[in-house]
Amino acid sequence: MLSEGVYSGRPGTQYRTSLSDQLHPCVFGEGVSGGGSYGLGALVALSGEQTINSSGRATLALRRGGDFELQREFAGEARGIVGSGVTLSLFGRFPSGNSAGDLVRVGRILGVSSGGSLTWGTPGASTLYPVLSAFAAGSRSLACTGVSSSSFNWTASADVSQLWFVAFRGGSS
Repeated sequence: MLSEGVYSGRPGTQYRTSLSDQLHPCVFGEGVSGGGSYGLGALVALSGEQTINSSGRATLALRRGGDFELQREFAGEARGIVGSGVTLSLFGRFPSGNSAGDLVRVGRILGVSSGGSLTWGTPGASTLYPVLSAFAAGSRSLACTGVSSSSFNWTASADVSQLWFVAFRGGSS
């Protein structure tokens, strides 16, 4: 239904549900003087929310100039995707488990030594390609000594205290 106040007095379209939410799903253009919280000229879609600005909702904001966000607002940890200029930011956590369909994995290993192996979950249909970075006093050289569809081996020239990695899937196994 078209309404003059779908969210904080903004005119737009509201989709009434049978739920007793304070905010029903809605779509509006941000035309509030000064741009409001989403920026002047933004097209915004909000999911329903049981208690406004408290229980959590999903937000899609397409901003003037091409910036965007798709994220969870309120209700605990932020998670989502925000594109601003040339920057793409991902918020949230990677699951502790994984699946064969994961395209990217990011992780950190603490208390490591000068080499090891990392294996996770179900082997995928393609090979992992890890990018490694180590934290330690002094400089270290790192090398991947073997990759498969669910693991990779690595070595360092000396002990490291933390190993960070980003692993991408690609090719075939």
